[in-house]
This record gives sequence, C-alpha cells and structure tokens, in this order.
Amino acid sequence: MRRRRAVGRGVTISLVFIVVWVALTAGLGALTRTHDLCTSCHTMEPYAALAVDSAHPSVKCIVCHMTSGRLGILPDGIALQRRALRSVFRVVPQVTTVDDTACLKCHSRIRAGVSVARGIRVQHADFIEKACSECHGGVGHVVENRRYALPEMDACMSCHTASAQEVSGCTMCHSTQSQRERRDTDTSWRVTHGPEWKSTHGLGELQTCSTCHAADFCVECHGTPLPHTSDWSVVHGHGLTSKTREKCTTCHEPTWCDTCHGIDMPHPPSFLPDHGQLATSAGKEACARCHAQAGCDDCHLRSAHPDLPGVGMGHGDGQ
Repeated sequence: MRRRRAVGRGVTISLVFIVVWVALTAGLGALTRTHDLCTSCHTMEPYAALAVDSAHPSVKCIVCHMTSGRLGILPDGIALQRRALRSVFRVVPQVTTVDDTACLKCHSRIRAGVSVARGIRVQHADFIEKACSECHGGVGHVVENRRYALPEMDACMSCHTASAQEVSGCTMCHSTQSQRERRDTDTSWRVTHGPEWKSTHGLGELQTCSTCHAADFCVECHGTPLPHTSDWSVVHGHGLTSKTREKCTTCHEPTWCDTCHGIDMPHPPSFLPDHGQLATSAGKEACARCHAQAGCDDCHLRSAHPDLPGVGMGHGDGQ
C-alpha cells in the first residue's frame, strides 16, 4: 500500500513539474513575440549590432528567428532557455539557420518571374527546393571570420551552357545592363581568374573550364587536354612524350602516381636492372596495368638463350 502511494505521489509530482515547465516554456515563447530580448543578452549583443548594418536594419531578430505556427512558442521557449544557460556558462552561441517560411513572409513574390540584382539574373523558381540561406547566408548579420555560402558559377554550369563561341548564352544569367559591375564577394571564379590565376586556376571545378575555354587553351601549358577524358586512367600512359610527362608534376605530386602504380613513375634510370625485384615487391599485377605480357616475353622468353639456367620470367626475383 505504501509503495503504491509513493508511486502515485511520484507520478503526481512529475505531472505537476511537466505542466509547470510547459507553461513556463510557452510563456517564454510568447514573451519573445512581444519583446526583442536579443539585445538584453550580452552574448547576442554583437549579432544585434551587426544586424543594424545588414540588408535588414529595421527588421527585429524575432521576425526571422521565430518558429512558425501556433505551437511555435514551445520550441522558441525551449530555445530561450537554452540560450540563457549558454549565456550563464559563457558558451558561444551556435550557428542558426533561418527557416524559409520567415524569408517568404516578405519575399514571397521572389518565386515568380526573374530577378536581377548586382548584375546577376536569377529565376528563383528553379531553386525552389533549396534553402534560402544556401545562397543568402549572412543577410541578417555578417559575423567576422565566418564563411558564408555564395552562389557559384560552377554550380550554374551544371545546367546552363555557354561557350567562347556562343557568348550570347552568358546573358541568360548575366545582365547586360550591369555586365561590368564588380562583385565584392570572393567566389571561386574570382579566385581562379584573379591576379594569381596561374597558380590558382586548378582550384575551381575543372569540368566547367570548357564552358569558356577551348581544349587547346590548356594544351599550350599542360601539353594535354584538360580536364582529362573519362578514360584517362587507361590511356594516359600511351603516346605522351617525355616532355609532356614532365608536365604532369605541374598539377600532380610524384607520389600521386604511386597510389595506382605502386612504383616510381616515370621509371628512374636504374629501373631496368632492378625491375625484377621491384615487380616482386609491387606485384606483377602492377606491371600489367601498363605493360602487356608480350612485352615481358620479348626479353624473358624469346631471347637468344631462353633455356639457360637463371634466364626466364623469374630472373631477378629469387626464382
């Protein structure tokens, strides 16, 4: 009997605690909708100050960071409690993304038609499945030393096509009225085409280089078409001059070849006398990646003395 009473008392206390906590949470969530509490928290003061210099200086924090729906006061109340604890323990606030619903409260018309801003023409209906923050991060407040995602031309090229011969295709995205406008953001295109382009142009998406550059443009320096063809791993060792092979190290570290070949590439001058031992250590399968069996047979089996002891395919590997 006493045990039942103790269990019942525990359940009652738990229910009372849950009801009080839910009421407190809902109250805090409702409070965030009537007061701008962000500036009252010292950890949020920098964000509030940066918002004044943003693209939305007159918009209060809660307009963007409020959870939509009637029951949104509960998650907002929980978030306020969590922020309060972080503030007490001096924990830096976590990065928060804004729900698209908040953006579309003011920018619902953006889904229709084509928008032109800062020299770029965009039809947002093409990106309806993307989160607004993927392209427009930092519009509320740009925090120092934090990297924000920006629209990249490489991403556009996966669907849109243009070429050096068909320049008119560029106007699909670039507005001719402000074509020469210099954008103040450091996109990958700006990096690969900047003053250090000779050392940085390989940092971009190579598959999109051919959008503007003909293949022979790359050949002038690299000695081979870029980006490499899909069968390059099979054909790259055939028909290349020694001068062209030397240019491989312009982009590739010498050890990069070893990951596939398992042996120094190109072969060093001392390779021929030692290749039997190397074939044993690397495995004959490594040789077969480049050399046909007939190439080995020409020396090892079709020589002038194929029947002499010690002469054969096992020469040099201890057989």
